[in-house]
Amino acid sequence: MVGWAEVVNVWIPEHARPGDFFLLEKKRHTDNPRNPFVGILACPECGMLGLVSHFQTRGLEPVICSSDECSCEFLFLPTGEIIPRKPM
Repeated sequence: MVGWAEVVNVWIPEHARPGDFFLLEKKRHTDNPRNPFVGILACPECGMLGLVSHFQTRGLEPVICSSDECSCEFLFLPTGEIIPRKPM
């Protein structure tokens, strides 16, 4: 698993690597219930692309990979650090 996210300025999905993060847009109100997503993050384990919310980019909610083959759960901290979620 990749331990740090790499912020990319230009988003080319075909070239995404595990841990790549792309900020969709800078919003003033990030708590919009109709569109809570602020970025795209490639799973640090398998590279599957997934939308992440403001709370997930702050490490307040875990990110769960949406791939059928990967069950990776992790916290994505504001510093860019990716920490695997420990089993309960």
